[in-house]
Amino acid sequence: MIKSSVNSLYTTVECSRCTICCREPIVPVTDSDLKRICRFLKKTAEQIVRFYSIDEMDYDSESGLWIRFVQGKRAMGLRKRLSRCIFLDDKNNCSIYDHRPMTCRTFPYMIDLDQDNKPLKVKLNKIVNCCCKRKKRSPLEEVIENAKVELEEDSRYYEKVEKWNKQKKPGTMRDFLMFLRLNGE
Repeated sequence: MIKSSVNSLYTTVECSRCTICCREPIVPVTDSDLKRICRFLKKTAEQIVRFYSIDEMDYDSESGLWIRFVQGKRAMGLRKRLSRCIFLDDKNNCSIYDHRPMTCRTFPYMIDLDQDNKPLKVKLNKIVNCCCKRKKRSPLEEVIENAKVELEEDSRYYEKVEKWNKQKKPGTMRDFLMFLRLNGE
């Protein structure tokens, strides 16, 4: 039995603002993330996301984020401009910081939660070579709360993707956004 580490202290990080995490990985998003961003920016989903192929994203091909389209499997992620997140401004600040995707809120942490939503394991994500400074140890309450929301939103989104993927005939990317009720946002 794995012991819950709810009262444990974890190494905190201080962002060095290197922006590697805003350049290297493609940030996958859920419909919940997209709705938040669209409402804030008053833009359409098509202006914010792109559908990336398996060759473009380094994620498990069996993961729940892969959507079946006429063009093949794709995952929904934030668009990039000049190899950077479209929301990274000239001063290396996130222009949608208060509305950013949940995965950005929890990065660089990877948190496994137990059935009671208590942290089982907390580790640092190695998807990019993050230059952040390791600091004191703390309980990371806000990050853990964000991880709970992320897990909830991911689960709901993956259920929708699964339902979409079970259709007899794959649709288009625009059809998928309509399926998620994001075509007007």
